[in-house]
Amino acid sequence: MATSPTPPRVSFEQIQRWISIEPIRAQRRTVRLRVHGQESQQELGYALLKTVDACLKAGCQEIIVDLAEIHFPSSSFIVALFEATAHSRRTGGELRLVNVQPSALNNFTCFSPLTYLRLERDEDALMEELGALRSEEPVATSPRVAATNGQEQFELVNLDLPSSQEIEAGRGESLTTNGYREQASIEIGSRADEIYAVCDLVVEMANRAGLDEREIGKVKISVYEACVNIVEHAYRSDPSGWIRATCTYDNSKLVIELEDAGEPFENWAIKPYDVEKAVQDRRTGGFGLHIIHRSMDEVHYFPGRPNGNLLRMVKYLEPKVI
Repeated sequence: MATSPTPPRVSFEQIQRWISIEPIRAQRRTVRLRVHGQESQQELGYALLKTVDACLKAGCQEIIVDLAEIHFPSSSFIVALFEATAHSRRTGGELRLVNVQPSALNNFTCFSPLTYLRLERDEDALMEELGALRSEEPVATSPRVAATNGQEQFELVNLDLPSSQEIEAGRGESLTTNGYREQASIEIGSRADEIYAVCDLVVEMANRAGLDEREIGKVKISVYEACVNIVEHAYRSDPSGWIRATCTYDNSKLVIELEDAGEPFENWAIKPYDVEKAVQDRRTGGFGLHIIHRSMDEVHYFPGRPNGNLLRMVKYLEPKVI
């Protein structure tokens, strides 16, 4: 389970390279922020938030964020925009987005808080994973209000937290995290000519995840073949349907999920495929599934769910040598 990422270290030089600031003559103090960087959207979102806070501190009331270069905003970047908007409104200002690309608008529309928030179903399992030390008597924690420079400040007292060394000694193992995680989504119609938009999204995410060109090619052809199967078999070439693609990666794997509301497909299981015999029999069906199973590390199909069918494909990432 991935832990919440700590704020990245972003230098002033990086902020200047990623965010351009342009004052606008208007009735209210206005500034336009052009977003350029796309190397890491987690760092980019943090840089944008720092820039917005600096503008608000300088007295800006209207902040325009130009997203012309952001085609697939990640969940972390969208949350940074939410946070920047909240900071602006707390000071009586407003943050507005301009030049939003269609693919970016789709990511905004498909964004769900559940893609960012961590909802744990089993508290005991969570405590075990965190290596929480069990105590015979819980430590009482009492809040108090202290006056600092004439202003009330909420504090916690008697909060006795063990050091990381104590935790490691109690667990008998070191603390680890799964690292950075990014997600992007897109929804298309059930048309063959729209499948390439899904492929483009997956290729971009695979590049960010660090896959080499050969593995990216495998992922791309798998996604294309899977979408073709959905269009031709689940929807029977009816262009009024939809396909939702969600691509996620962390430091261990790339996960691609395709959802549709068409007829369930019954033959996703791995079956031997004799290419020579298929050519002799002039049989074309089944080769796409053969490609998918050969190209991806895991393939799981969940037909007939309440929200439709779900195909999940997984490609493992090789650990980077440091």
